[in-house]
Formats: sequence, C-alpha cells, structure tokens
Amino acid sequence: RIDVRSFVLKRLSRILPLYYLALLLFQLGSPFDPLQFALSAVFLGVTLGVGNVIPVGWSMEVMMLFFLLMPALLTLILKCTRPLLILGLAILITTGSRVAYLHISDISAGRVFLDTYQSLPASDAAKHLYYHPWFRLPPFLVGMGLAIAYYRASSSAVKHSWRGLGFAGLFMIIICCYTPVHIEDAWLYRLPEPVLVVYFGSSITIFSVGLSMVIWNSLVFGAKWMSPLGQACKTISQCIFGIYLFHMPFLALAAVMVLRSTDRAQLATISVAQTWMIFTLTAIFSIIFAQLLLRYIEIPIMKLLRRLSS
Repeated sequence: RIDVRSFVLKRLSRILPLYYLALLLFQLGSPFDPLQFALSAVFLGVTLGVGNVIPVGWSMEVMMLFFLLMPALLTLILKCTRPLLILGLAILITTGSRVAYLHISDISAGRVFLDTYQSLPASDAAKHLYYHPWFRLPPFLVGMGLAIAYYRASSSAVKHSWRGLGFAGLFMIIICCYTPVHIEDAWLYRLPEPVLVVYFGSSITIFSVGLSMVIWNSLVFGAKWMSPLGQACKTISQCIFGIYLFHMPFLALAAVMVLRSTDRAQLATISVAQTWMIFTLTAIFSIIFAQLLLRYIEIPIMKLLRRLSS
C-alpha cells in the first residue's frame, strides 16, 4: 500500500522550508528578476529556460518533479508482474535517449567536459544533458529498482547474492570518477567518437548502477567494517538538503582560503592536494552550517507542518 498523502507531506515538509530560505538568501545577493524568482519558487525556472535563483536549484527542480510523479509511477510499475524488467527497460530508454541526443547534437563528445574545464561557454547540448529533467531520470530509476529489489528479495535470493558485486560496483564508480576528462591529450580522447558518445551519454547510469551494487552488498551482508561508514552517511543524510543548498558559498570561501582566488582558469590547473584541501574545508563548513539549520529550522518547521496537517 502506498500512502500518497503521507509521502508528499514528508517530502514537502523536508524540502520547502530550506528551499525557500535558500531562495530568499541567494536572491539578496543577485539582481531581482520577477519571472525567474516566481518560477524558481514553483520549481520550474530551469525547466522553462529562465534559470533558478539558487545555484543548485536546477537539481531541486528535477528532484521535486520526480517526487510528485513517483507515487503514480511506482503504483503503475508494481502492478506489472515483472516490475524490475519494466524499470530496466525504462533505464535503457532514458539512457539511450542521452546517447542518441549526444550523437545527433552539433558538438563533439570530446568537448562536453573540456569546454567547461577550459573556461569556454558550454554548448546547448551539454547544458541539456546536464540540466534537463528527462536526461536526469536514470539515477532515480536505478534507485527505485534497488528499493524494489531489496524489498522483494527472498531469503534465498539474499543468500545466493554474489559478494563480489560490491567490488564490481566500486570498480565502476572509480572508472566514472577518475576518467581524465579534464586533460585534452589524455588517452580517453584518442578513442573513436562513437565510443565517447556512448560513454559520456551513459556514464550517469554506469555510476548509479555501480553505487546501487555497493549499497545492495552492504544491505545484504551487513559487513561490520562498513558500520562506521554507515553511521557517517546517516548523520550526513539527516541534513543533506542543507549541505546541498548552501555548499556553493562555502566552496567559494574554501577556494579563496586555499588559492586566494576563484578564477576559473586557475581552478582548472590546481593540484590534487589543493583539490582535497578545498573539498575538506567545504565539507566541514557545509556540514556544520547544515547541522545548525537542521536543529533550529528544519526539525521545528517539519514538526509544525506535520502537526498542523494531522
């Protein structure tokens, strides 16, 4: 049974308070555009092509759109006799559309990331692949597949799960994260164009599937060595919206502290050590700020909204 009212209430009470706080704060630091502000407030700014006031607001739009569609989508899928097969086909279709779009676009696949790293304007094709809600569907569908598979897993299916699945998934994640897309003369760009089209078009799905394999292995086998990691993930997940909505200013602050600059050309040439320093400082500042938001804004407003609705 799917309690749509409870699901929507939980999602809205979790997302809206911090989202509107971020909308107001970021609007104070940017020129006021009434249309952009209004569409950002209803999660349609980037979707309708006018942009979102919040730097990461585009992904919140995708998330909200999926949450609104998810109850109906899940109901339809679970009515099928083979829901995982249907989801698999949906993942192939959405991923295939990314590959097909990149293939017919007027940009070389090798320029999708290089333009950004070389401080050149991103192409329309790159923007659509990155921002458009349809092209961001694969990770959500993979996550639904993981949830359904774990919920429906019989004891025999769990018992016969392959322990190496997690390591295979970790290998896929490493490949996606450490492919040298920022180096123009890297071995990657000597591959044939069709190979690059398929890889760049499907990398978002490859990463999501790899991550789901790691999560599945940890859920099934409950490895003790993963317990500290699980606790850390739980702590971060409790304030994840605060981290995500407000990490950009802290990223700029960390870059200034480490490099004394936020110039894109300089950022493209920083060392691995400097990258980790910026990441660490950004993570520390973001988590501390998000914990304060969770304690003094998120939790009180969530409790109030849920109490009023009940």
